Amino acid sequence: MQPVSIVEQTGLVNVVIRVAIEKEGKYFLVQEGKEYVRGLWSFPGGKVEVGETLSAAALREIREETGMEIKLQGVIGMQHRLWDEKDGFSLEIDFLATVITMPDVLPISEEVLSSVWKSVAEIEGMHEAGQLRHAGQMLMVQMLKKKNLLPLSSLIEVHTPAPKIF
Repeated sequence: MQPVSIVEQTGLVNVVIRVAIEKEGKYFLVQEGKEYVRGLWSFPGGKVEVGETLSAAALREIREETGMEIKLQGVIGMQHRLWDEKDGFSLEIDFLATVITMPDVLPISEEVLSSVWKSVAEIEGMHEAGQLRHAGQMLMVQMLKKKNLLPLSSLIEVHTPAPKIF
């Protein structure tokens, strides 16, 4: 059975993780290949699957998109976005990570056209040039500049029985 994202199951809530991977003062960005954002740049990430913890989703998404193994360092922040076109919302959790291992050649796919390492100043320039996927990328950069990470222990990730809804 194919994994199902939370938004695919509920139709109302989209839970997304993004990861700012840091190496030598630069951050890893991917160039989007999906039609509606093709050519724009973003921090890598994706949808949390049903039954998956936030940190497990971050590790999986980065492995799938980049082939990298990473170590999560903390939580940069969270963003709550209401949808204009229908009922529902996205909850976006942004992590900071460092590289453990990285393939010699980073994979290119239908979803990821290219990748680069950029400084904060360079990412800000990309934003000014309209090259970033959306404003959420710049919110991550602003939080990175503040260097005010939440510890991973602030995410209490447990599996519990589903609540009974009356």
